[in-house]
Amino acid sequence: MYQEYQTIRSWWVRIPILISSFFCIYICLQQILFKQSLTDNTIADIFVVVIIFIIGIGIPAFVHMVRLETKIENKKLTIKFWPFHFKPVIFRIIDIKKAEAITYNAIKDYGGWGIRYGVKGKAYNLNGNKGVLLTFKDNQIILIGSQNHNKLCSTITKIMKTL
Repeated sequence: MYQEYQTIRSWWVRIPILISSFFCIYICLQQILFKQSLTDNTIADIFVVVIIFIIGIGIPAFVHMVRLETKIENKKLTIKFWPFHFKPVIFRIIDIKKAEAITYNAIKDYGGWGIRYGVKGKAYNLNGNKGVLLTFKDNQIILIGSQNHNKLCSTITKIMKTL
């Protein structure tokens, strides 16, 4: 019924990671191709090169893989913040009292992006400042970040009216 996949798009996150990755790869190339030793010990040099290579390739790969999956099907809203959730977090729409599309301040309201606990409740967000604020019947408040927050909210609201 509804499906959204978000990845990290912020240039201010990607640029520093790419610069540091290129620096790490440069150090590895200096060591491997030009035989410029980092230490006086060959085994230590190999260890350092492997660690730097893992950092230089691993961190950008990890950032590239992070995604927030939001789905609505079978009267359930599921959130999966990959790779932190192995199983999706499931919210039954029947348990939602109110859903509203909002604009928020990720840093001020929730302390940033990710799976966050802030002054205004729990948030699952990855990019931007738009989302759906859910108030549950037990007064739990959860924000779901979305690039298409109006459609997400209207889909939840339509299902709520049928229950």
